[in-house]
Amino acid sequence: MQGRLLGNVLFFLLFFQTQGARNIKFVNNCKFPIWVSPRSNPDSKSVIPTSDIRKVNPGNQVTYVINDAGWAGRFWPKAKCDNNGQNCGVGQSERPCPPQGCSPPAETLVEFYFGRKGDTSAAGENFYDVSLVDGYR
Repeated sequence: MQGRLLGNVLFFLLFFQTQGARNIKFVNNCKFPIWVSPRSNPDSKSVIPTSDIRKVNPGNQVTYVINDAGWAGRFWPKAKCDNNGQNCGVGQSERPCPPQGCSPPAETLVEFYFGRKGDTSAAGENFYDVSLVDGYR
């Protein structure tokens, strides 16, 4: 059931660069609210706090701005959450868990790597991938 719910979360992502800004925009095309949950990699040049979970109501969007120093990490959608984007019925594989426990870590997520802005070496290249981490239930 968990995997089916995650698969049904229609989560649309736009990555764009305009006027030198580096942004990641999430648009909610679902008929219910979703929350976007970030996690920076331990070796990331800058950090987006894990507490920067953002609620996105149907038809709305949120944008995360990427620091010029670079950033690496992941975002994943959550649904059926409390007002703080925690204790979610879908996508909550980290504490605090809802009363029925945390979901298994089988999340659909997007991972990003942004090199330092202006770096023309291979380390400065930007990329992303969409992943089903640890399987699909």
